Amino acid sequence: MLLTMPTIKPDYALIPAADARSLPYGWGKLTFLADATSGTSADVSMAFVTIAGGQKNMRHRHPNCDELLYLIKGRLRHQAGEEWVDMNPGDTIRISRGVIHQADVVSKEDAEMIVVYSAGDRETEMLD
Repeated sequence: MLLTMPTIKPDYALIPAADARSLPYGWGKLTFLADATSGTSADVSMAFVTIAGGQKNMRHRHPNCDELLYLIKGRLRHQAGEEWVDMNPGDTIRISRGVIHQADVVSKEDAEMIVVYSAGDRETEMLD
């Protein structure tokens, strides 16, 4: 599939859904809707994330940004530092820069979420 450059204007940038950059993982998929790589935002990143039912992503941290995660579907136990937080659809969690975290899907259905990072060039350190 040939990707087109996003439409970038002084006041906005549009990324057609078909052109969003997806990164597949063994646990699910991360699809970037806006970030510095796509040229749409130097200051913030946003992604649609799917984690398969019963799966979890890797323990990781973001040394250069905070993360906001809004759960759309499914149920999560989310580790933030030493604590585990139960999340249901409609819940939002903020993870501060540098805090180790991990999402564990405790439902049979896939978990779907929107994740926003406070940097256009989100850095991730995998710990597992």
